[in-house]
Amino acid sequence: MLSFAVPPARTLCGDLLVYDPLDRATVHSALRNHWFTQELPELEAAYRERIKTG
Repeated sequence: MLSFAVPPARTLCGDLLVYDPLDRATVHSALRNHWFTQELPELEAAYRERIKTG
């Protein structure tokens, strides 16, 4: 099961909701964020299982 990820998600959202675009997180930095990458193997496995049986 996926681990509870609220604090990292909150940090990522805060980085994305910065008004000044020069200080705001980019799409590339957001996708490299720990919140996405920490669960990537489990998410990929769940996705592959879902498309295999769906």
